Amino acid sequence: MLLQIVIKEIQEHLKSLRLLLTCLLLIALMVVSAVFFISEYQQQMADFSRNRNETLERLSQYASRPVALIWVFSYNWDGPWIYKTPNHLNFVSEGHDRDLPNAFSPSAFKIYGPTKRIRTNVLLWRSEALDWGIIIGIILSFAALILVYDAVCGERELGTLRLNLANSVSKSTLILAKFIGGLISLALALLLGILLHLIILIGFGNIPFRGVDWGIIGLVCLLAVLYISAFLMLGLFISSRVKESATSLVVSLLCWALLVVVIPGLGGLISSRMTSLPTSEEVFRDANRAERETLVSYNKKNPEMEGSSYSGHWSPGEPLERALVGSDAWSKAFDSYRNQMIYQVEIAQKVTLVSPTACFQYGLETLVESGIFHYKRFFEQVQDYRLAMRQFLIDNYPLPLKWHAWNESIPEEERQIGRRKIEAITLDFDSIPKFEDKQTGMRKLVVRALPYFLLLFLFNALFFMSAYVSFIRYDVR
Repeated sequence: MLLQIVIKEIQEHLKSLRLLLTCLLLIALMVVSAVFFISEYQQQMADFSRNRNETLERLSQYASRPVALIWVFSYNWDGPWIYKTPNHLNFVSEGHDRDLPNAFSPSAFKIYGPTKRIRTNVLLWRSEALDWGIIIGIILSFAALILVYDAVCGERELGTLRLNLANSVSKSTLILAKFIGGLISLALALLLGILLHLIILIGFGNIPFRGVDWGIIGLVCLLAVLYISAFLMLGLFISSRVKESATSLVVSLLCWALLVVVIPGLGGLISSRMTSLPTSEEVFRDANRAERETLVSYNKKNPEMEGSSYSGHWSPGEPLERALVGSDAWSKAFDSYRNQMIYQVEIAQKVTLVSPTACFQYGLETLVESGIFHYKRFFEQVQDYRLAMRQFLIDNYPLPLKWHAWNESIPEEERQIGRRKIEAITLDFDSIPKFEDKQTGMRKLVVRALPYFLLLFLFNALFFMSAYVSFIRYDVR
C-alpha cells in the first residue's frame, strides 16, 4: 500500500508545473554555475601560479646573496609572500573565499598579514558566488515547501483526503508516502542538475578531481538530501496545522524567509555584539610592547648582552637566541589577535545553527574546506611553516645562539671570525623549507562535518514528529 501511494505521489509531482519549473531553473543555474566556475578557477590558478613562481624566484635570489641567513629568514616586511591555493571544489560552496585574505609573509621570526593579494574588484564585495550551496540552499528549500504546502490542507479542500483515508489507508502511511514521494521527486531533480554540472566541469573545465573528491561530493549529496527533507517535513507540518492552502502558503513563505534569509544573515551582527576586537594599531602596540619586555627580561638574565643593539628583526652580529625569544613573544600576541578574528566568525556560525540552512551551508564549507575553514587551515599551516623555518635557521647557524659581535669578553679577532662565518654561509635553495597548502584528509573532514549532519538529522526528526502528530490529530472533514 505504501509503495503504491508513493508511486502515485511521484507521478503527480512529475506532472505538476511546480516540479517542472524547479527542474528547469535548477538545470539553468547549474549550467551557468559550471561555466562561470571554469573561467574563474582558471584565472585564479593562473594568478596563483604566477605569484608562487615569483615567490620562489625571490627566495632563490635571497639564498644566493651574501649573508643568506639574514635575507631568507629575517627581513620579510615586503615578502616573499605565500598564497592560499585556489580550491577546486569551490563550485560546491565558495564560502566567500575570494573575499577572505589569501596571503601571509612569514619568516623564521614573525608572520606579517593576513592580507588580500588577488585580482578582484573590491566594489563587488556584495556579489554572491553561484555555487551548489546557494542553488540548493535557496532554490530547493523553496521548492520543497511549494511542492507540499497543500499536500494535506489542499486535499482536504478538494475532498480527496477524506476519500483516501476511507480506503483503509492509515494516516501514518499517507503522511510517510507524501514525504517519500516529494523527497524522491526533488532528489531526482537535484541528481539531474548535479550530473549536468559535473559533466560540464569534467568535459570542459580540466578540474583536477581526485578519488577523495568523489567521496566528498557523495557526502555533499547526502547532506543536500537531509536538508531538502527537513523543508519537506516542515511543509507537511504547516499543511497539517491549517485548514486552507492559501494560509499554508503564506505561513510556509514566512518560515522560509526566516530560516533561509533572516537567521543566517543575523550571525555577524549578533557575534559583533557578543565579542569585540582591538584595532590593528592596538595589536601592533601590544605585540611590540610584549617583544620589548621580553628582550629587557632576557638582557637582565644574560648580563653579557648589555650594550648589544637590536634592529627589530635579526642582523649579523646580534644574538640569535634573543631575537628568537623576542619574536616569539611578538608572534604570540599577534597570533592571539588572528585567533580572536577566527573565534568571532565561529561565534557567528554557532548562533545561526538554529536554522537548517546555516547547518547546510557550514556543512558544505566544512566538507570542501572553503571560506573560513580554508582560511583557518591556511593560517595554521603558515604557523607551522614559520616554525619549520625557525628550526632550519637554528640548525644552519654556525655559532652559539647567544653569540653577538658586541661581547667584549670575546677577543675582537674571534668576533670578526664569527661575523665572517655568518656572512660566508651559502644556502642550497632545494633544502630551504617550502610552503605547501595541504588539504585535510577525508577522515578529519567527516569528523568535522558530522555535527552538521547530526543537526540536520535532528531537524528532520523534529519536523517529522511535528508533522506526524499534527496529521494524526487533523480533522479531515
